[in-house]
Amino acid sequence: MIDFSIAIESLNKIKFKKLVDVKMGDAFQIYQCFNLDSVSTLKQFFKVVLQSLFDFTKTVKNNSCQDHIFFFNSRNDMRGWFEKLAQIIPMSVFIDNVFTKKRAKFAPIFVFPIWLLEMKNVNMPLKFKLILVNDMLIAYRELNLVQWVSNTCISASFVCDFQCVDSIISQYSNAHDLKTVCLEHGIYSRNSKGKPFSIANSKSQYLLIYGEFIRNECRICGIDDNRMVNVGTPKLLISSPEKRMKIKSTRTLGVILDGGSNIDNDIHMIRVVLSCAKSIGYKVFVKLHPANKKSEYGNSFPEHEIDRVVTEETNVIEFSKLVDYEICFGSTVFIDNLINLMPTFVFRSDYKPVLHDLDGLEFHDSKQLEMLLKQYADNPISLEQRLIQIREYYTVTKSVNENYMNFYALLKKGNL
Repeated sequence: MIDFSIAIESLNKIKFKKLVDVKMGDAFQIYQCFNLDSVSTLKQFFKVVLQSLFDFTKTVKNNSCQDHIFFFNSRNDMRGWFEKLAQIIPMSVFIDNVFTKKRAKFAPIFVFPIWLLEMKNVNMPLKFKLILVNDMLIAYRELNLVQWVSNTCISASFVCDFQCVDSIISQYSNAHDLKTVCLEHGIYSRNSKGKPFSIANSKSQYLLIYGEFIRNECRICGIDDNRMVNVGTPKLLISSPEKRMKIKSTRTLGVILDGGSNIDNDIHMIRVVLSCAKSIGYKVFVKLHPANKKSEYGNSFPEHEIDRVVTEETNVIEFSKLVDYEICFGSTVFIDNLINLMPTFVFRSDYKPVLHDLDGLEFHDSKQLEMLLKQYADNPISLEQRLIQIREYYTVTKSVNENYMNFYALLKKGNL
């Protein structure tokens, strides 16, 4: 078992070759949220070798103008939104990580053995070091790709700069006087000090936030209001908020799993929902997190009691069409569902007590869920009104395109 606090401290003391400005422990600490014990050392080693030999970086959009704003994507669940944002912002470059089967222009194969050697005194398993080195390779390639030392970049933007790759690039950018911007949705677990885990460790100079909920979360972390810009969720760059809730009658509950290292909590949520469904005669569909496989849940996964298990082949939008109500812990899926007015209830547990002001949409046990379902079955209009009310608190819904464009126009002019 790794002691993350000691490993983070040790990594922060190392001045890594080519990345001397980066506190690598700060970048690595997101992995406290994941179960790394199941990762194969051999598989991770081959992944590092592939990253060293081949180009996984794809520039989706690139203009010939001298002053660029770079958008880095490391969260697949928000890829479409971020790419759309890059499309509406002048002088922008959208950078994605995909396998292109093309020899890398800046192949860093000579660097990763040096990085591993520099970590020789860090007390953590080899596969953990390989995971970190893999992310360092991605970041190093992207840093070279945009030629940071030239005058072609004025800003770097990230979906969540607490992701390891983005944290490396963000820290490097700050050290080289480049403006950094983070699209911070902030729906994360709390750290030991009761602060939102990702926001408390954000390295970017500016935070683009969805609404008042995340503004309050940032204030808990001591972030000054001058760093925050309320722009709304980028989902609304692609679609408009629904005006009416769609009422279905399939008598089916849909459970959205959180995945990662939260398997035990996922199982707890499934069993609570199954108990309720059995009592009132509903079916239960379960949507796995894209990063997890059913086998990772082991024998505790009650598949024989579940009517249908849905994998990554079915996205969350398609899944919502299959069920009457959805149940989740309160991740970004919840915000998506508010935009779409998809009836959604948040399961409260000790694991994720982040979202608040959710009276009428949250439950702790099967009896409370049963009461909510019966209440809204008799009065669906009241559920629609509550969803709209909460949506206005969690995200701006008007002039979202203009909000983003105005921010980047001011950033370009240096008026922020």
